[in-house]
Amino acid sequence: YLFSRQSGQIIKRISGFTNTILNLTFSNDGSKLVVGLHTRGIEVYSTGNWSRLLQDHSYGDSCYSADWNSFGWLATCSDDGFIRLYNEHLQLIRKIKAPGGIYPFYLVFSPNDQELAVAYDDNLRVDIFSGSDLSYRHTVRMPQGDLANIIKLAWSADGQHLYGGGEL
Repeated sequence: YLFSRQSGQIIKRISGFTNTILNLTFSNDGSKLVVGLHTRGIEVYSTGNWSRLLQDHSYGDSCYSADWNSFGWLATCSDDGFIRLYNEHLQLIRKIKAPGGIYPFYLVFSPNDQELAVAYDDNLRVDIFSGSDLSYRHTVRMPQGDLANIIKLAWSADGQHLYGGGEL
């Protein structure tokens, strides 16, 4: 269901999903919506007429996270162990096995779109990749403490700092 923020009224219902919805992420310009599905990959919709633009059910497991850059590129990660990058035409341009853990769980583009940070559900590692081709750049290891994993990431507005949060 999609709701009007002003009135709270339902404005649209998209139906026909074959599995549980795990995440919803609008593109930066609001023209697209990616739907991450449990064990079924992703679907992308145009917010203009709510037509489906992409259906990629080739994922081997659940898609918990997706992010758009300012050029309309889409990055996703999945419990199948892969990170995927789609261009502005929603064509898959790169798919890589995540090097830092079994379950890449959350990802986010840097404010300048140059980097993509990926966190894992099974450890305290965050990998940084190129935002344009997923080439590996470096790893940030979170200090050992009470956390078991990192499941949320956020860049500072200037892109100089990366923040992470997880579960105990």
